[in-house]
Amino acid sequence: AAGLASEFKVAGAKATEGIIYTREWNWEGDFVTPLQRDMSRRYTTQYGVPMTTYVLDGYDAVRAIASGVQAAGSTDATAVRDAMPNATWDSVYGGKGKFYEKLGRKCAFYYPIVIGTVKNGEMVNLGIATPSQMK
Repeated sequence: AAGLASEFKVAGAKATEGIIYTREWNWEGDFVTPLQRDMSRRYTTQYGVPMTTYVLDGYDAVRAIASGVQAAGSTDATAVRDAMPNATWDSVYGGKGKFYEKLGRKCAFYYPIVIGTVKNGEMVNLGIATPSQMK
């Protein structure tokens, strides 16, 4: 999937004007880290479609698993599982990634959510909610 940017272009500026979105970002807009902007440019160049946030989610998930392996000092699945709840990693979303308590266990990691709108046919990032604000 090419993401909302492509879908908005297909629908046209008139049909999408003023839509509020939260899952996709304008990678050239505000609230974007230099790493995200660079990844977006490289992804679009390589694949010919805009990068979606799912690419970043996968990237962070691999980094989370690697931090569990590092914390465990092993690739043993049980050791990694036991070490991951206390592991941290440099998140592609900026800052340190970590696991948060959910359903009585440290098993979820949260991402910042950008809130944006479509103005004149272009995605515009309006603000950001960080994981610390979502507790």
